[in-house]
Amino acid sequence: MRTGVGAAVAWVTPEVVTLAAPAAAASTDPPPDPPPLPVLLGVHPQAALQPTPWGRGLQDLAVFDGIVFAGYGDWDANHGPIAASGWDISASSWVNEATLDTESTWLYRRIGDRLVVPFIDPRDNTADLAVRSLGSSSWTTMAIGAGTAAAKHVFDVATFDGTDLWAAGSDRVGVEAAIWHSPTGLGGDWVKVRSFTPPAGATQARFVMLVSHGGRLYTGGYFGGGGIPYTILPGEAWTGAAWVPAPEFALIGGPPAPPGHRPLVFDGQVVMHGTWPFPFTGFPMLWFDGTTVTQGPEQAVHHTVDSSGNLWWIDETLAVRRRSPGGATQVIVQAPAGASCLAVDGTNLYIGTATSELHVVSGV
Repeated sequence: MRTGVGAAVAWVTPEVVTLAAPAAAASTDPPPDPPPLPVLLGVHPQAALQPTPWGRGLQDLAVFDGIVFAGYGDWDANHGPIAASGWDISASSWVNEATLDTESTWLYRRIGDRLVVPFIDPRDNTADLAVRSLGSSSWTTMAIGAGTAAAKHVFDVATFDGTDLWAAGSDRVGVEAAIWHSPTGLGGDWVKVRSFTPPAGATQARFVMLVSHGGRLYTGGYFGGGGIPYTILPGEAWTGAAWVPAPEFALIGGPPAPPGHRPLVFDGQVVMHGTWPFPFTGFPMLWFDGTTVTQGPEQAVHHTVDSSGNLWWIDETLAVRRRSPGGATQVIVQAPAGASCLAVDGTNLYIGTATSELHVVSGV
């Protein structure tokens, strides 16, 4: 359950978190002429049955093994389970591969030849993430940790050496932010390797993101609640040998939710949302060049990086923009009403909406 994080929350930004000068905006090329048009593929059958608007909204897309998997669900209202389902591109139909015992699948992570889904709010605490391999339609779940060191909320997953898995969230007690590590990446060997205990009285502490960049694995998060102001945690990093303070990774943000969602590497930098991107609106994008976190001029509802290394995002006007490494920004298409997430597969752009719709734009 997501508690205590709302528009009325007061935030405290630690002294190490300083708003740097905005990143320079790249020039914008005109859109293609004639512009491509989105085509409705269908309405996600399981997401459409969710009882709340947030739950029905598609929150992430991932094209994997010929399927456009879609994340959805409302972990604030405690609804679930959630289907590991999506659009089968070759069959032109929806496919449901598994039922995941979580209240939301708001993030898919492609890690090597696997697709990993963290369980942001497990329903029975017997599994904390699910994994699917290329060429297999089966999903394997993993429980992270044991006893009070077990995970309760898992917000993000990453790899550091290409084989291992790391998970960020909060422990079973729910008041301690935690990082877990599986050296084999296969589960069964998860160890809680980092934790943060908030001041007495706080009801939450969470690491909410992970990203590998420049030979380090970075994390960030927040704590607060119970009369304690919600506060951004100073950055930390795994060097390959130890966890160390990372004041250079000073996240910027504030209400209505913690910053640093969906970090991805683009053109030698980390790009992420200035805050969690719901309820389906744009927030400033943050950039990290290995030295400083800056808030750029871009606003994003959702962003992704394609297999060619191009950055794509839906801006606050619902225009879909693309930026190539070292190149200019180009408006590709105007997204349909309620656009909430996107994914790119070759020359096809897929767009999900807040009303469970999936659209495709061909020839991009």
